[in-house]
Amino acid sequence: MRAGAAGPSNTIASTTALSPAARSVNDYWVRLSLAEIIFGAVFDRFPRLRVGSVEHEIAWIPHWLRNMDFVYERRQFLTGGWRSASGQRPSDLFRSNMFATFIEDDLGVELRSHIGVENMLWGNDFPHTESSWPDSQKLVGQLLQGVSEADARSISSSNTSRLFGIGIGSGRER
Repeated sequence: MRAGAAGPSNTIASTTALSPAARSVNDYWVRLSLAEIIFGAVFDRFPRLRVGSVEHEIAWIPHWLRNMDFVYERRQFLTGGWRSASGQRPSDLFRSNMFATFIEDDLGVELRSHIGVENMLWGNDFPHTESSWPDSQKLVGQLLQGVSEADARSISSSNTSRLFGIGIGSGRER
């Protein structure tokens, strides 16, 4: 799902055509789309649904989760009184039903405890121009340097395997 990836016209436009200013805030439409899914009670109706943010990096997520929880808990008039059927806060719904991918977001890796390691998937976006290929292994090694082996494995392979139900090799996935 590429909800809101291209902005208000809901057309899929080439990201290379965006201005530097638009490119620097391209996560806005993703945040809005994902928040609409959460506050629109989609997960109340489809609790097993998984939705992802792909190609928008991840460092923005902790601030966004905190803002959604603030609105849910302290600005209930903005939610029209909506409360999730499960009693979960928006950040909990993100952690149970959403994931996000990144390519080069070292700050996002640092903020992993605020995002949830189980919600993070590294990808190289091959064959697009934003791809880290052919230096993907080197880049992911640098990004995950100093990260525990368990977290590095989750981010670089296990989370993807679990999400999509595919097997992974028995070697070091990094």
